[in-house]
Amino acid sequence: MQRKKITVYTGPSVSTGALIPRLRESFRGAAIHQTRAGDIDKPDTLDSDTLAFFLPGIVGEDSPYNRDPGQKGNEAIRRYVEDGGVFVGICAGAYYSCREIVYNPPWRREPKTGKPGLDFFNALAKGPLPGLGMRNGAEWFSGCRVASLSYKDKTKQVGVAYGNGPAMFPFDAESGIEIIARYEDMPDRPIAIAIKKIGKGLAIFMGALPYIGYDAQYDATKIAPLKRLMEELKPHEKGRAELWDAIVSLVKQHSADLGRVTLRPKEPIL
Repeated sequence: MQRKKITVYTGPSVSTGALIPRLRESFRGAAIHQTRAGDIDKPDTLDSDTLAFFLPGIVGEDSPYNRDPGQKGNEAIRRYVEDGGVFVGICAGAYYSCREIVYNPPWRREPKTGKPGLDFFNALAKGPLPGLGMRNGAEWFSGCRVASLSYKDKTKQVGVAYGNGPAMFPFDAESGIEIIARYEDMPDRPIAIAIKKIGKGLAIFMGALPYIGYDAQYDATKIAPLKRLMEELKPHEKGRAELWDAIVSLVKQHSADLGRVTLRPKEPIL
C-alpha cells in the first residue's frame, strides 16, 4: 500500500523551518513530501494519498506567490481539494487563498494589493495587524510576535505566534465557512483561522502560526529575537498546543471520513 503523505510547498523565501518538524510530529506515519514551483500539477504531487497540502508563510518581503503556483498550480490545487483533499494556507498562504489582498506594513510607501486567483475564500486578506507588524528577516522566527486569539466561541483565549499574516474579512455571508479563531484585541475581532468545505475537500486558512510553540532548547539562546519569542510564547504553550492539535485533528478526521485513513483511537475535533 502506498504510504500516505503531507505535501508542503517549498522554495526560495518559503518558511518551513518550524513547520516541517511540527508536521512530522503531528502526522506520525505519514511521509512529508516537499514540492516546488512547476511540480504542483504533476500527477503524483497532489494525488489521493496526499492527506493535506500546506502553502506556508514566507521570510523576507519578496513573496514567491507573486509568481507561483500560478494558474496551472491553482487549477491543480483546486482539483485536488474538490476531489477530497485538504488545503492549508498559512500566513502568506492564507493571503494567497483569499479573493483579494491588501498588504500594508508601515515600512512600505504603498500597499501591495492583488487578486491571486485561487479564490477559496471570498474575503479580503488584510495585514499586518496594527502594532504587530515587523520586518521579516531570513529566519523562521524573524518578524514574529504574539497575537491574542479567541476560539471555541470566545470561551478560550491564547497567545499565538504571528508573523505579518492576514486578518480575513468576508465580502458576504459565504456558505460553508466555519470560524475557528479570531484576533481578540482587534476592532470587530476579525477572522484569524477559518475552515471551508470545497467540493469533497476542505480548505483551512490561518493568519496566525499555531504550529510555532515554546521550545525549552532555546532558553539559553543568544539570538535576541528568538529568545524574546520563546519567552512570550511560554505562558501560552498549553492553549497553543490545544489549538494546533484541534486543527490537525480536523485534517485527520476529514481523511478518515473519506476512508483514506483509520483513526485509532478516534481523534477529537473542535
